[in-house]
Amino acid sequence: MIAMKPQSQIFLADRRKTINYSYVTSHQGLVIRDYYLNPGVVIAGHSRQGEVTIVLPYVGDVVFDGEGGRMLIDEKQALIWDDLKKPFRLSNPYDEDAINFIHLTLPTHKAGTESRVVGLDWSPAKCWIELHPGILLGRFQGRDEAMLQEDGQVPYFVFSIQGAFEVNHCLLQTRDGLYLQEAGLLEIEALSPDAELLVIRL
Repeated sequence: MIAMKPQSQIFLADRRKTINYSYVTSHQGLVIRDYYLNPGVVIAGHSRQGEVTIVLPYVGDVVFDGEGGRMLIDEKQALIWDDLKKPFRLSNPYDEDAINFIHLTLPTHKAGTESRVVGLDWSPAKCWIELHPGILLGRFQGRDEAMLQEDGQVPYFVFSIQGAFEVNHCLLQTRDGLYLQEAGLLEIEALSPDAELLVIRL
């Protein structure tokens, strides 16, 4: 983590903690785990009350066992569940290939719901997909620009899943994070093709 100015901090990918097959970025209750699982590896967890959990496959599919039964989440989907207080398992379904996925948890005030799968279908006219209230996933081409405007000053955490970005004059590379304590406006420019960015309002 690098402190920049009082209102912002950058979390560099190469300085993340390593815990149980994952690289971990965390701040103010938000935890982003960047998992790399070899064939046959299974990880177990337990969702907490007052928490939203999101699983985003990046390389390969992920098997989820938990509330709602067993399901396969592919690279063009996201699995989301809220406030269920249930155990779960995530595993690599392949015999020979490793997988990579993002596992995100964040405190939420939303009422509990069944686990659900969201399709990640972008189009030239649609760069953002809302995964959950306050959590956006965007995909951009090189030099694409976007702005997100708020009525007041709110805290944001921005995480580059893939590619380079400039966000409010801060440079982010793949798997870097940026915390902005007070931002009424996010100015985003993608510096890479097929770049993907998570924007989380804390």
